[in-house]
Amino acid sequence: MVKSCKAFKPMVEKMEHILGLTDISHRKLIRFRLDAGFGTDENIDYALWRGYHLLVKMYSGKRAKKLANSVKEWVDISPSSDNNSRQVG
Repeated sequence: MVKSCKAFKPMVEKMEHILGLTDISHRKLIRFRLDAGFGTDENIDYALWRGYHLLVKMYSGKRAKKLANSVKEWVDISPSSDNNSRQVG
């Protein structure tokens, strides 16, 4: 069994080959949504270097807490359909 974080680069390379994404101008049109298992620094850097846009749930809870603690201002936004309040920083 291969962990998702280790499968990411070969998966991207195979996708690029199959879809013919040889030019960065084509890759710039693609957005990846990466869940925690894929969201390592190495995979994030790799995807950005290849020209992709990302929405990432990072792999490390400690890193997320550190990033949240660095936010200077939190702003309330409209509740979602489930009526839970949300904030952005």
